[in-house]
Amino acid sequence: MRADEKRVVAIRRSFDATNRLGVVCRVGAEWALVRVVNDLRLDGWECLRVRDVESTRRGSHERFAQKVLRLGAAPPRVSLGSTRALVESLPPRRLVVVECEADDDFLLGRILGFDDRFVDVHSIDASGRWAGHATRVSLEEITRLQFGDHYSRSFERHGAKWRAPRSAPAIAPDFSCSTRPRSRE
Repeated sequence: MRADEKRVVAIRRSFDATNRLGVVCRVGAEWALVRVVNDLRLDGWECLRVRDVESTRRGSHERFAQKVLRLGAAPPRVSLGSTRALVESLPPRRLVVVECEADDDFLLGRILGFDDRFVDVHSIDASGRWAGHATRVSLEEITRLQFGDHYSRSFERHGAKWRAPRSAPAIAPDFSCSTRPRSRE
């Protein structure tokens, strides 16, 4: 995969049933920054784990999408060298979609903290309510981080006002990424 801020491409990941459409803006050692194209409009940014990308291609659909779009916005400055560096460089106080390789499960929430192995995500549910606890997610299992898209911006505008979680990170019962409760040291 190579970066080209002027070309819309279809991106195939090893575990996705369909291609993702986007503009590959930058490629780092572990992650690639992609401008998301959704329904012929620009829809935020996502960082894809490079090792999951099987191929990119450019056909008539991608060329047509490029004609429709204006690709002028500068990409955000995020670090693509490692998962920890990427998490650390994400825009503060923004909602982030955190996807894991276990299946199509994801969390939408705020990054509260991280260390060399885990990130703590305070999630918001489909009703716009914040969870009572944060969820600890293994950095190794994160396959995509998305932000600035219509979905997460809608929750930022219309969801419940953010409040810090009432308890330490815990295992979310319906989330399939490897998580563990935070020990109280």
